[in-house]
Amino acid sequence: MKKNIWLIGILLVAAIGVGTLALSGKKREPVPSEVASGETTPLVSESKDAVTVSDQSTGDSMTIDSATLEDGGYVVIHEDADGKPGAIIGSSTYLPAETSEDIQLPLNRFAEEGETLYAMLHSDDGNNLFQAVNDLPIKDSQGNIVVKKFTIGEESATATQASITSGNFFFRPATLSVNRGEVIVNVTQNSGLHTFVIDELGVKESLATGKTFSFRAESGTYEYYCDVPGHRQRGMLGTLTIN
Repeated sequence: MKKNIWLIGILLVAAIGVGTLALSGKKREPVPSEVASGETTPLVSESKDAVTVSDQSTGDSMTIDSATLEDGGYVVIHEDADGKPGAIIGSSTYLPAETSEDIQLPLNRFAEEGETLYAMLHSDDGNNLFQAVNDLPIKDSQGNIVVKKFTIGEESATATQASITSGNFFFRPATLSVNRGEVIVNVTQNSGLHTFVIDELGVKESLATGKTFSFRAESGTYEYYCDVPGHRQRGMLGTLTIN
């Protein structure tokens, strides 16, 4: 009898051990391969920095369509060096941490037809003044420099024609709207001695009936006026809008 009880005890212990191993096996299911490999983990968020630019006409300034900067910085124009961004030939003023559009950017030389140029985002070291040594290119989350390539095409042969009439003390029309590029102004002079001045575009012309003059204009809004003493103050001014 005691021998039978002892045998039964051994069998119970063995059964409990087998059950424990079975439960343990269920709890130790292998980790799915897609989780283990990281394929289902969230991707690193993309950079918020971006620049867009269209092909441009020849000239000594460029217009950048838009630039989005997460921490503020600059759009910088690089010339081509064997298919890669090379020397810097122009930079924007400081751009805040937002999206800026229609950015006017002067170059330190004339951009020729057929050239390839690069619009690149650069950081700011905190002084709001671009210095290539300190204000380095901005990189995205994959470690790539944020840059767009564009080309310089032939300057458009089409120029915008605009006509003004000047007199004591007025310009007609008081507002002009023209397209970006070459602007040709035809003048009718009613009376007096007058000038046509746009400071930002470096335009200053003495007016006379039948006179024609031209200048290049980039997108923006500018005031034109007569700089003969007292004429501007008496209302001889107007607004030029470049589309």
